[in-house]
Amino acid sequence: MDRRDLGTGDLIEPPPPTESTQAPIRSEDDMDEAMGSSAKIDQLIHLLRLTPGNEKSLVFSQFTTFLDKVGSLALARSNY
Repeated sequence: MDRRDLGTGDLIEPPPPTESTQAPIRSEDDMDEAMGSSAKIDQLIHLLRLTPGNEKSLVFSQFTTFLDKVGSLALARSNY
């Protein structure tokens, strides 16, 4: 665990929204097939896939079941 202090110089501005970050993740037909998933999880996984391979992402949630579900779906849908 890294416990160094963070300052305003350590913060980065997120890139502006693009078509790929704002496009719908799944169609109406896919809604019925998505078992155990949600729009929030689908969008999170989509945005993580758009992150360059040399960058890291940190996902926070107060619900560990949400993180478990994101982790299992991310592994099932990609090669993380």
